Amino acid sequence: MPDMKRRALLGGVLVSAAVLGTTGNALALRWDWPARARTLRRYTPQRWHRPVPDDVPDAAYVGANRLVLARSASARRVVMMGDSLTYDWDRFCRPFFKGHGLVGRGIGGETSAQMLMRFAPDVVELKPQAVHLMAGTNDLAALRRPYDGDETRKNIDAMAVLARDNGIRVILASVPPATGFRWGRPAQEALRSLNGWINDLCARNGYTYCDYWFVLRGTGDGLKPQYRQDRVHLNAAGYNAMGPVLLAAIDAALKR
Repeated sequence: MPDMKRRALLGGVLVSAAVLGTTGNALALRWDWPARARTLRRYTPQRWHRPVPDDVPDAAYVGANRLVLARSASARRVVMMGDSLTYDWDRFCRPFFKGHGLVGRGIGGETSAQMLMRFAPDVVELKPQAVHLMAGTNDLAALRRPYDGDETRKNIDAMAVLARDNGIRVILASVPPATGFRWGRPAQEALRSLNGWINDLCARNGYTYCDYWFVLRGTGDGLKPQYRQDRVHLNAAGYNAMGPVLLAAIDAALKR
């Protein structure tokens, strides 16, 4: 092999080693944080964390659940189970969550079927006094499959029964209004029907219905403009408006 070619190959090997060394140092710096922060970064899902298949429970909160269980019972008084609407609430209002012992367990894009799959590890095993369940938006959006009202109702009912049978008070939230659902008017009508059923389920079983519509609803069945992040998601002002409604529902549930 000519000396020129040999030197070129040797140079390539040295460059590759240098790059690998730099990458290794960068990774070492990346993880050179306090253990608590490192664990939270690894296990807290992003808003649009990609949901796993319907028949596998999402384990995104496994590490975070260990941290929560190490805290006092007052720090995990209520688990907030849901999708991106719940995830954003925790993200925008972290001091509110911490101050009232709320544990956010929202995963963006999840349907009620996927929430049911992870309900035991993300709610029951945390042993809260109550659970706040907000589910149905992604079912109505036909995000995973065509909307099946019977299936959604069965999933919500099953989660409520799981909580009740484990001594956890049940708070079922209304599906919030949305501005111009891209999936059309039939979904708006189905949304109203689902909320009516959730209200009836609470009345029949002694659960607490948490109705956010009277503070969020604007023109028609849309969100008030000042509370919108987009057509479906809320901004910080919207969550601040929901806060007193949630606290009243928690008080009512814990007094039952």
